[in-house]
Amino acid sequence: MKRTGKLSFGGIEKRVFLIFLITLAMVFVVFMIISVFTMSKITNYIEQSNTQQKEGISWISSSSIEQVLQNDLARTSEMEAFVTDSIFNRIIGLSSSMADVYEAVYLISAYGISYDTSQANVEALRPIPEMDGSLSFQLLSATDTDLTDKENKNLIFAIFSGMAESFSYAMSNDAVIDSCLVSTPSGITVILDRNPSGKYDADGNLIPFDGTSRPWYKLATETGKPCFTEIERDSFSGRLELVCACPAYDTDGNVIGVVAMDVFLNSLSRGMSIDPNDRRLMFIVNDDGHIVYSPEGYGILAERSADNVIDLRDSGYSELSEFIIDAMSGKSIVRTVSVGEDSFCMASSPITSMGWTLVSVMEKEVMDEPVDGLVRLTEKYSDLIVTMLKADMLKIQVIVVGIMILVFVIGSIATLFVTKRITRPIQLMTQRMAEIEGDNFDFTMAPEYYTHDEIQVMAKTFSDLSARTRKYLATISEITAEKERIRAELDVAAHIQADMLPKVFPPYPDRKEFDLYASMTPAKEVGGDFFDFFFIDENRLALVIADVSGKGVPAALFMVIAKTLIKTRAQLGGSPSEILFDVNNQLCSGNDSSFFVTVWFAIIDVSTGKGVSANAGHEHPALRQAGGLYELDKYMHSPPLAMMENLRYAEHEFEMKPGDSIFVYTDGIPEATSLANELMGTEKMLDALNSDPDAGPEKVLSDVEKGVKDFVGNAEQFDDMTMLCFRYNGNPEGGEKKSLELEARIENLDQVMNFVDGILEENDCPMKEMMQIDVAVEEIFVNIAHYAYSPEVGKAVVSASLDSEKAIISVSFEDKGIPFNPLAKDDPDVSLSAEDRQIGGLGIFMVKKSMDDVLYERKDGKNILTLVKRIRPKE
Repeated sequence: MKRTGKLSFGGIEKRVFLIFLITLAMVFVVFMIISVFTMSKITNYIEQSNTQQKEGISWISSSSIEQVLQNDLARTSEMEAFVTDSIFNRIIGLSSSMADVYEAVYLISAYGISYDTSQANVEALRPIPEMDGSLSFQLLSATDTDLTDKENKNLIFAIFSGMAESFSYAMSNDAVIDSCLVSTPSGITVILDRNPSGKYDADGNLIPFDGTSRPWYKLATETGKPCFTEIERDSFSGRLELVCACPAYDTDGNVIGVVAMDVFLNSLSRGMSIDPNDRRLMFIVNDDGHIVYSPEGYGILAERSADNVIDLRDSGYSELSEFIIDAMSGKSIVRTVSVGEDSFCMASSPITSMGWTLVSVMEKEVMDEPVDGLVRLTEKYSDLIVTMLKADMLKIQVIVVGIMILVFVIGSIATLFVTKRITRPIQLMTQRMAEIEGDNFDFTMAPEYYTHDEIQVMAKTFSDLSARTRKYLATISEITAEKERIRAELDVAAHIQADMLPKVFPPYPDRKEFDLYASMTPAKEVGGDFFDFFFIDENRLALVIADVSGKGVPAALFMVIAKTLIKTRAQLGGSPSEILFDVNNQLCSGNDSSFFVTVWFAIIDVSTGKGVSANAGHEHPALRQAGGLYELDKYMHSPPLAMMENLRYAEHEFEMKPGDSIFVYTDGIPEATSLANELMGTEKMLDALNSDPDAGPEKVLSDVEKGVKDFVGNAEQFDDMTMLCFRYNGNPEGGEKKSLELEARIENLDQVMNFVDGILEENDCPMKEMMQIDVAVEEIFVNIAHYAYSPEVGKAVVSASLDSEKAIISVSFEDKGIPFNPLAKDDPDVSLSAEDRQIGGLGIFMVKKSMDDVLYERKDGKNILTLVKRIRPKE
């Protein structure tokens, strides 16, 4: 029964208009309330923020500037300590140099030049009071010193003539040195200083001076090296000073005198860079806590005088005493210290050469001046900004109210227009849809439906619905048939992939050198994973694991091509790098589908365990040393195959010991995904490998597969999981390879022969075979010595190994000389007479005839020639 009806065009239109209008009014009211509330809150926030900002800026500025000033004070302290330390080190070096000069002067005086002192007036060398304050050389002596003795007079003149230039140089080039002197065990002292008058008493008599009784003389002779004395008073001026003294010795090790340099404490400023306009103070404390230098002094620091040396560790000010004690521990310290009513920022740095401490001081009031100015400036501009913001907020409130009223009016008019535009096409469409029933799916587009919005889309959808439905029913059977065909092709591809892989394990039951197991668990969709292994020659085993990009039948076919090319090329010989280079170029040719394949390819000599691998963009292999755990072996990878022609592939050399294992895999293992969409990763893979690391290859693969299943749970397998495990057992017969490296010289032939014969004799090689091997070894080594590096000399490596089970000995020769393949030359015609035969070639011909096999290859810039001889058991 056909349904018809005429719908009212007023009901939906009025309802939609009322809904729009009510909604608009509610939005208007809510927005106005929110606006007023927000403006009020913003104003309060501005005022609060201004207060907090001023407080924060004050605190941050104070902390930051104070920290900057403290850091600057600490750096200044370190610099001054470094300068002071260098002054003392320089004085120590000068005293040592002066001692060396004095030793030379003494030796010349004692064993060389002899001065004519018969007419010399030694007294003329005494200090002259009239030269007070002038730099001059003077002679001083102890009371019992005999200045008329010829040796003493000769030494005095030697010192005056030999040391004058050195002392003058030291005094003129070092502003902190006040005098230089040398004192001898006999009581003679020669001094260069600026205070001659201090050597006379009040009656004008010269004061005797015995240098050997001075503390610096005793300290230098006791220590036997340059050293500084404790602070003491100068014998003549009474000023506080430090003395750097260094002993001098004759050729028999006897003390022949002490060279000393006086440094008055108040002279240190001449060697230090102190800015008089700097508001920073500085003083130096010795290891007794005494102020030994304070050019400016302040407060308690000014209490130090020549007659009053206070101990700051007991200064009467607790914070100052605590700071000095901590600073004397050798640490650099920055701290604010109260001294009475004053506060200072103090920074200490050690003077390592003396064990003293330098302290830089700045008044806290000076440090606070920049902070106070910045705070005042901040408060001024913050208050100005707040006043301006409040005025702007009031204007914004007025503008917002006006805009909202205008929006309400315009919105009401727009709502009426939109209501009519929306509801009329819907009413017409509803009436037309009521007429559709049964198999009648006809719905044509009317002009009213072209509204250029969702209504037009909905009408167009209804118009296309019946056509799409009929088309779907017509094609559903074709789609089902196509799916069945694709499923059949995928099954064929899966069988091709599985049939291409080795299935028999163990693959080489007669080879005891290794155990090998591999597996591939395919995903639902055919992929491009594959593995392979095969012998290239008697002992070299090739291992391959690879993953082709993409899925489906094309990827499976590309896998077949890649696997076939790798095996075919490997059988022709060459290194992994060379093999992958050629295969890559072949795959690039005609690769219209832009497939590529990641490959890990290795060649392992199962007789020695040595191997070479190349990784073309594949996963890192996992290695395990005997008794250890599996770990990833990470090294540089090369690009995958079929990416670009003429790519070079890096090689990685390794050596496996008996019990070592290697595990290689495709990305289906670490990228196995759980229901939580998490990847398994290499860490969990290693955990699975190391659950039973001593297990054989088959059990290892089973552990990894179990680890993957436990991780992914019921999640669907996303990618193929391919694994291969190789465990090296070593040569079961003990055929260890031995090597000898030496220079390729004829003189070393006996050493080579003894090396080879030793191996032959250890294994009871019959005499006949031993003689044949000796002749061949001699011929090859002599040729290398004569021609490989001519006219230079280079290294040669001779290696030998014996397979006792097969009774085969192999002797290899390696050199880095010019490329030369002795097997490439034709054998000489021995049927001709010696005169008719060409010169050369007979030696290598005899070697080939006496050996069962002779092999040559040029690898890694080296000539490698191998002799193979089968020996019979000794009778």
